[in-house]
Amino acid sequence: MLSNFDYWKPRASSVWNLFSEPKTIKAKENGDFSETCKSFLHSQYLREKYGFYEDISHSKYLKKGIELEEQAIGLVNELLYKGVFIEKNTIRKSNDFVTGECDMDIEEYGAFSNLGKIVSDTKCSWSLKTFHKVTEKTAKENKQYGCQLNTYKWLYGADTMQLCYCLLNTPKELAPFETWYDYELIIPKEERLKVYTIDVIPNFEKELEQRVNKAREYLNTIKL
Repeated sequence: MLSNFDYWKPRASSVWNLFSEPKTIKAKENGDFSETCKSFLHSQYLREKYGFYEDISHSKYLKKGIELEEQAIGLVNELLYKGVFIEKNTIRKSNDFVTGECDMDIEEYGAFSNLGKIVSDTKCSWSLKTFHKVTEKTAKENKQYGCQLNTYKWLYGADTMQLCYCLLNTPKELAPFETWYDYELIIPKEERLKVYTIDVIPNFEKELEQRVNKAREYLNTIKL
């Protein structure tokens, strides 16, 4: 447990909180954290100093993603990286400011050498409707995933960032009271994967360093 937060590091999946903007013009002008960010930092304080953690894995949407992660990676391999199976990445990377573990860390391979080193993250859509709503525009404008992938890019020294949306059958135990569809039977696998290249956020690494340092200062002021 941390006695102070001088060396605290956020996970890549939570970096977006540091980039959330406050609602008022005055707060923006003062460079204040948003209420979303403050709530996140207070949760981090309780977790890191006292070991208090509120488990959010009960969400059916999150559970589906966790349970089907390997299957999603298999679908990406089958459709994108034929003949070269990319194992799920299990190596967590850290630097002085952030830590993270991407789903797939892909070195240059044959036909994909023009993309250089790739970091890839998979997302399992809850239903056909949510999968249908995903477009290149919504994927690129998703601040949470954009910050997450840009953080992976920094940590893994990647050239390209891929966000892969997969449509897989929802485990029946997660949707006992909903109509269950066998997507894998009625929809060709080629139509159950959407892959988008995520844009580089200008000055992201420098900005993230500044925001982490500011967050550390804020964390050190929090009292129980």
